Amino acid sequence: LILDSLVDFTGSLLLGFLTGILAAWLLKTIDMRQHTLLELSLYILLIMYVPYLLAEIVHLSGIVTILISGIAARRYMVPNLSLTTKHNAETFFRLAAHLAETSIFLELGLSVFANGSSFPWKFVMWSVLACLIGRACHVVPIALLYNRYVVASSATKAKAVAMTDIDMVTDTDATNVDTVQQQQQQQQQQQQQRQEEEKEGTGCEINNHQSHQRAASPNG
Repeated sequence: LILDSLVDFTGSLLLGFLTGILAAWLLKTIDMRQHTLLELSLYILLIMYVPYLLAEIVHLSGIVTILISGIAARRYMVPNLSLTTKHNAETFFRLAAHLAETSIFLELGLSVFANGSSFPWKFVMWSVLACLIGRACHVVPIALLYNRYVVASSATKAKAVAMTDIDMVTDTDATNVDTVQQQQQQQQQQQQQRQEEEKEGTGCEINNHQSHQRAASPNG
């Protein structure tokens, strides 16, 4: 029994994944974005009816096959759809899910009154208790693992951000130091140019003075 269940689950998983990949390849090869109605019909047909039909033919789980096919289609098939088809498909699936939930709740509610006075209260109470225990056994460990992963990833991101800030500050400081050094070099060059200009001006004044003296002397 366990081996049959394992084979059934594994076969349904592989069948759903293969149908999703083949459907994505088909829509990627054949561009139907100009024909939104045909694209929507083929999209729904390939991820709902075809996987379920194939699973029933080979005696596998149609529900698991459709689930895995939908996951694969969401990852590989949806990017190849047009925006109109994406919106219409999302609306269609929401409507179908709402109608299915409504039908299930109606059936459960009507079945309560259909049994008359022979309602199994003990069985219902034990079933609810078993559901709560099973949910706690699944949710609590997964929540603990997820919280640890989130805390670890948050710490890693915080370290990365801190290192990035340190690098930015270091780069800014290095840039400021380079700027200050360049300004000092420019100031030194300007001072040297001023000194040279002053020396040249002084030399010109001395030459002019000597030339005036020579011109004013009687032997000149």
